[in-house]
Amino acid sequence: MIKNKLFFLSLLLVLSRYNTLAQEPEIKSYVILTVEDSFSRGFEGVKRYYWIIETDSIKSLGSVFYPLLLSEFSKNNFENCCKGIDIDPFVLTPADSVFDIGSGYFKESEYLSKLIFSKRKRTQQIIKEWTLKKSKELITFYITPIKGKFCYSGFAKTGRWRTGYNGKIFIPYSTFEVNLDFWRSPQLPILSNIDFANFKFNIVR
Repeated sequence: MIKNKLFFLSLLLVLSRYNTLAQEPEIKSYVILTVEDSFSRGFEGVKRYYWIIETDSIKSLGSVFYPLLLSEFSKNNFENCCKGIDIDPFVLTPADSVFDIGSGYFKESEYLSKLIFSKRKRTQQIIKEWTLKKSKELITFYITPIKGKFCYSGFAKTGRWRTGYNGKIFIPYSTFEVNLDFWRSPQLPILSNIDFANFKFNIVR
């Protein structure tokens, strides 16, 4: 009888742990902001940064975007983010030795990247003159409305201390498609009038 009770308790613990890992986020509407940064004199080419906001959160010119990671995070980062555990994907630990999340996830992520690039629209472009470097910096902002599942968590203490950023970090999960309804939504004119001139797009790293 005691053995049976112990077995039942062990089974409940295993199932509980499995359910925690298997919980999926809901499908929601988002807008992904792509920032392309390049210099007229330089060898690094175009650097891209991705930020995300839930469509329903676009209510004013001060609406808040969050960093979106499309790559360079470990399996441990992915699982912790989907459990709401703070992550710092820019600092590797022994637990971050595995980066292969599976071929299915790779295909989902690759498809999202293609959607972001092919369905985006430019919303702002900024040119900065750097006298000392004798160079011009070109910063271009694009938006792509996406429906899908995304995980998010807080930025770990190491990241907050290093960068000063205290917000959320988003990682794609699955089920992505373009949200064409956004182009007729009341959120579009609000987003179109946001000035990104002082937006610190490269703060999280």
